[in-house]
Amino acid sequence: MAGETILVVDDTRDNLEFVVEYVLQPKGFVALTANNGQEGLDLVLKHNPDLILLDYNMPVLDGPGMLREMQKFNLNIPVILMTFHGSEDIAVEVFRLGVRDYIIKPFYPEEMLAVIERHLSEIRLQREKEALTDRILQANRDLKMRLQELNMLYSIGKQVTALVNMQKLLIRVLDAAVQVTRSEQGYIHIIQGQQLICRAFKPSTHESAKAQSVVCRDPLAITILKTSKPAVLSANQTLKFRPKTPTCVVYTPLVVGNRIIGLLGVERSEKTPGDQYTGHESALLSALSDYVAIAITNSRNYEARQKLKADFAANAPSRVMLPTRESGNRREITTLVLNLHSAINWGETASAQEVINTLDESITLAIQIIQQAGGTLSKVYGDGLIAIFNAPQPQPNHVRQAVGAALKLIQMTEEQARLKGRKVSYGIGISVGESVVGSIGTNEYTTYAVIGASANLAKRLGEYAAPGQILAEEAVIQHVGKTVPSRILGQLKIKGRKQPAQVYEIIGLRPTQE
Repeated sequence: MAGETILVVDDTRDNLEFVVEYVLQPKGFVALTANNGQEGLDLVLKHNPDLILLDYNMPVLDGPGMLREMQKFNLNIPVILMTFHGSEDIAVEVFRLGVRDYIIKPFYPEEMLAVIERHLSEIRLQREKEALTDRILQANRDLKMRLQELNMLYSIGKQVTALVNMQKLLIRVLDAAVQVTRSEQGYIHIIQGQQLICRAFKPSTHESAKAQSVVCRDPLAITILKTSKPAVLSANQTLKFRPKTPTCVVYTPLVVGNRIIGLLGVERSEKTPGDQYTGHESALLSALSDYVAIAITNSRNYEARQKLKADFAANAPSRVMLPTRESGNRREITTLVLNLHSAINWGETASAQEVINTLDESITLAIQIIQQAGGTLSKVYGDGLIAIFNAPQPQPNHVRQAVGAALKLIQMTEEQARLKGRKVSYGIGISVGESVVGSIGTNEYTTYAVIGASANLAKRLGEYAAPGQILAEEAVIQHVGKTVPSRILGQLKIKGRKQPAQVYEIIGLRPTQE
């Protein structure tokens, strides 16, 4: 039994007690009793029972009279008429008034239970159908809402990967955060130097977020930033931070790697306990905070790369924008190829900004040392570069200059490691031989390139060189003679060469006698 409420209306006390004690209570039904139709009607309006057991003849208001009154209130409650044998002729009248069934007095408890169960089964099925319909409708509403949320996240994800204007993206994300969490206000705070700066703000009085650049002095935001964890707070919990305007709040950190770069937060007033934020809303905000962190990282990486390119252009004038395009010529060229080696795991442990900063500092240092030695920067690629000596201007000691630059690079990285704790070193390959050099490119962008087997050999040696190691071919050692201490490593098969190359490791540079 489901514990349904059944109203028994009968003017005979014995009948009432019999039905209640022997039929309803043993089966767990909730019983209501009335001595006449008027009392029964009052109980119907007050309790809205699931089923009515109704006597026909009663004082004050009989059974048909009670049924007529119920029709006035549009009450659709199943009614079972209790009547004596020989009164079957009244069935037509009461069925017109809404009676579902009737039972002849006297009756056994089992007979009454069978009739009750038959009609309650119909009610239960109807209620289950209505409940199922409600669940389906609610599921459709939830599905529609989730679809809107996914479309919004997808749209923002596309904007993040497209590297759109950072300030516009922050406003777009904040508007989305306020919308999907049904919030009134929102903030995006970003750490700049030693301060927390509010870069976007959605006030409750505006339909959309707006750009800002003001120092955040909200004690709640600053406290959450120190905890480094997401926070979902009720109005009562924010009271000590905002005694005048307590609100429900969700804050999620903007995290890059293991480093927090800011906060994304939303809030709304708490008018009822149901206004508090749910776990789902907190999860949505967390997803949006990841988008913000990715966007900020992408933007900073892009700016860092642009700066790096500008530094290369400023520090390596021989590499780009020659005053006039120089035609190709063939001459003896010393080629130096440098590859960066780092203890930092570029793909997993290092932040994107850390990778850019390391490459920037290391490549810039290499360019400066090569230029000081008289070299010409030919190409920068990823985590390495190619430099040439004896072009475009002749250099009588070009091999020794290249070796000197290589040794200085190794020396400088060792000093940097001791002083600054930098875990970056160079692997260097050097070769000398006849190569073709000249300007390659367009009128807007020109690279001074070296082409030939010797340059290819230097590239291969640079790839084989271990951190802190300088590898040179035999021709380099023959050019510099005893001024360059070295040790033979043996022959190395080089891709693209029929004969293996004799490889040496350069370990020093003695002063020349001039």
